[in-house]
Amino acid sequence: MDGRLRAHIFATLPYEEKDIGKGQIVEMCTIGKDKNGYNYFVRFPPDDTFGPHTHEDVDEVIRIISGRGRVIIGNSEKGYSPGEVYDISKNTLHGIITDDDYTILKSTQSKKIIDDDSGSIDIH
Repeated sequence: MDGRLRAHIFATLPYEEKDIGKGQIVEMCTIGKDKNGYNYFVRFPPDDTFGPHTHEDVDEVIRIISGRGRVIIGNSEKGYSPGEVYDISKNTLHGIITDDDYTILKSTQSKKIIDDDSGSIDIH
């Protein structure tokens, strides 16, 4: 499938704005739970920085669907592009710096970062 078509399909999903604290709002689309964990598509606006932050109790795998920018993991920063996958262990500093287009990624979490019942958010 053409990368632009794939990006368009993911851009039309029903995203909800989530306030994750620290003055940051992300757009998330819940996919559901599978054997690997809880799955979400997350959309970040152009020319923005998200994080860096950590999760105390959550391991996370991030797959870049569309967009380009820089990813921060630990003390390193490098460019990202569609198809790249990052395995982020709990308590590992990480973040996203988007270029001039939306970035959409798939986040698979060992536990929910945002607890639906209590409203607590594991972002530090």
